[in-house]
Amino acid sequence: MNEPIGIALDIASPLVRQVVEQCLADSGGFAGGPVSPENAELCVVESGDDLEPALDKIAAAARANPGLTVFVVSRRLDSDSLIRAMRAGVREFFPLPPEAAEFTAALSRFKENRAKRSPAAAGKRGRVASVIGAKGGVGVTTVAVNLAASYQARAPGAKVVLLDMTIPYGEVQLFLDVRPKFHWGEAVRNISRLDAAYLMGILARHPSGLYLLPPPSQFEDIQLASPESIGAILELLARTFDLVVVDLGIYIDEVALRIMDLSEVIYLVAVQHLACLANVKRFLEQAGADGPGNLAGTARKEKFRLILNRHLKECDLSAQDMEEAVGMAVHALIPNDYQTTLTAINQGRPLCEQAPKSEVAKSLAALAASLDPEAKTASKGGALFKLKLFSKR
Repeated sequence: MNEPIGIALDIASPLVRQVVEQCLADSGGFAGGPVSPENAELCVVESGDDLEPALDKIAAAARANPGLTVFVVSRRLDSDSLIRAMRAGVREFFPLPPEAAEFTAALSRFKENRAKRSPAAAGKRGRVASVIGAKGGVGVTTVAVNLAASYQARAPGAKVVLLDMTIPYGEVQLFLDVRPKFHWGEAVRNISRLDAAYLMGILARHPSGLYLLPPPSQFEDIQLASPESIGAILELLARTFDLVVVDLGIYIDEVALRIMDLSEVIYLVAVQHLACLANVKRFLEQAGADGPGNLAGTARKEKFRLILNRHLKECDLSAQDMEEAVGMAVHALIPNDYQTTLTAINQGRPLCEQAPKSEVAKSLAALAASLDPEAKTASKGGALFKLKLFSKR
């Protein structure tokens, strides 16, 4: 038998309490007796004309119990109050007194979302591929955007999402000419409300079907990110989508390490540049060391795949030279086609739409194809390379 759901009631009005308790009884599955917000899964708070005291209580409860869901019953229903309540983490907002049918429907939604978050519902997990640069300006966002877009193009029925962790100024929305209304800071700020329905509500969508979640640009939102909160968002994305592509930018911190540990593959993007070669060595030492996360650094290091972007056949520093210097095989060569790539960026279109027959588009399409569970090798169009994506070296 399932454990009853703990619920905390902060209700002064006898009429409101009567309606709420009757709805709980009719809905079933909720624990009887007083439960503190710190130990509850659901909290119902009554507010009068002044919403601030209720919001203060909710904020304190959310800090003590990050998994708490909050319903508010209030006399105030103006748009400003609704926005402030939502930002405080309130899931449902009801007039005073609440309509029994509406409150019962909200309880049903709560239980449905709770069931989706249960371990039994967590069996399905999509693939997570992270892209990080050995130094600035090597084309990390170009690779990440076109990897996600190419996978979506080859599998229109697949659910693909692009998570931009390049802070403070992520650019994936510019590469796709999308104007998102929200960013992942919204999810971090409302981590207690995090479920698939909430997350889908803040994602932007490209006409191709590709979803994206950009980063915040405000410092106060960026500061909220932690390995735990971003890890929770990434885990939920992986349970909701077939493929999650993460643009990690170029910086390694605890959040980036957490994302790497949750990834199946980590693409390390480099160019044929001496400084970049030195950075690849340092990156492998730093990111491959034991650190925070679910996996030890050695297990993390096995996920790295070296990508040479803007590859030049005639160069003093060849791909073979780089392989010998870093002790790692080059996984993929993406040819140098600056004009085609720059045009696609300026047009806000992925290469698979802007120039699908170009060699650079073909090479990125082959890389995307390797993420298909059924794919074993990429076709030799564009960058001629064999893919051994999930095999150990």
